[in-house]
Amino acid sequence: FGMILSLILLLHSVTASLQGGAVMPDGKVDKVVSADNQATGKWHAPVLGVDVNVDFAPDWKALQQWNNATLGVGLTYWNMGHEKLGHALTPYIYMDVPLVRSRYFELGLRPGIGAAFMTKTYRNTVAEGHMFLDVTDANQCIGSVTNLYFPEVLYMHFPIANGWGVNLAGGWYHISNGSKRQPNSGYNIFCAELGVKKVLNDKHSSNNA
Repeated sequence: FGMILSLILLLHSVTASLQGGAVMPDGKVDKVVSADNQATGKWHAPVLGVDVNVDFAPDWKALQQWNNATLGVGLTYWNMGHEKLGHALTPYIYMDVPLVRSRYFELGLRPGIGAAFMTKTYRNTVAEGHMFLDVTDANQCIGSVTNLYFPEVLYMHFPIANGWGVNLAGGWYHISNGSKRQPNSGYNIFCAELGVKKVLNDKHSSNNA
């Protein structure tokens, strides 16, 4: 109970966002989504996501030296936009580092690391007897259900009133298993993000800059 209370007292903000973007054509993604299994060099879109993250502001000197950075946890649901690519659920942790902060605007970085749990992999899309053949009916990008997840985001936050504000962001998101299980070319996703943020404890917010 004491730990839960401590976390509540450190709670800084909550953000909910919608994401939309595309997957780079590297890693055979363009082949997987093409009708004839041929590399097209085209980006695959749309890829859509819904993200919720929660910021905490512990009173640590190290974070204060990073312009009063905060730590957080998040969860994103991804629709990869194709039946062979499926969906992903990605819990992650991150550090929110403000680069520029004023009363009306904040620019910052949000690097993170987490896990990605995929619904479609090579093994549940390949036809029986075709394992490790270069076939059209399989997801040749992801070899395992459990993968690593790297969300790297550049964001802009615009405070409005009473702790509410709007977030605009863009980021690179990588999903792969680190070649622990083949095939593993992974996904490189580039997305834009539109969100609503509620600051619950404005100790470090741009409103006090």
